[in-house]
Amino acid sequence: MKRTTSEEKVPNIPTLPEPTEEEWKRIKRRRKQGLPVFPPSSEREMQEMCLDLEQKQDDAQMEQFSSQSCQNLQKGSQFMIQKWQNSIKEELHTETLTKEKEQQWIEYFDSSVEAHYYYNPSTGEATWIKPSSNNIRKLGK
Repeated sequence: MKRTTSEEKVPNIPTLPEPTEEEWKRIKRRRKQGLPVFPPSSEREMQEMCLDLEQKQDDAQMEQFSSQSCQNLQKGSQFMIQKWQNSIKEELHTETLTKEKEQQWIEYFDSSVEAHYYYNPSTGEATWIKPSSNNIRKLGK
């Protein structure tokens, strides 16, 4: 590092006055917006700033769009899951009713052979052997 001697002249560097309260507000506002504190020095720098600002706006719009798309996708997924669960419940209910119906037997008495037989109106099945079902209705002798 080179030391300056008293013989060497130190260039006069102009000092800027302290920014006013208004200028501080402007500086803080520009920093929050991601903009340079001082105005651009050239037309090219101005174009770069404009492009950078457009890119930031595009990014913000894409982020908002992506967020909305995710929310819509999530709502759609929840709707489809609910619909699927409802269809499963309906199927189980239908299966239960069908099984109950299939297990409904009517007990008849055949006087010619003097024996009971069982008939299932849902399936059209008839048998001399008593079904294991508890749903047996007895009809006359």
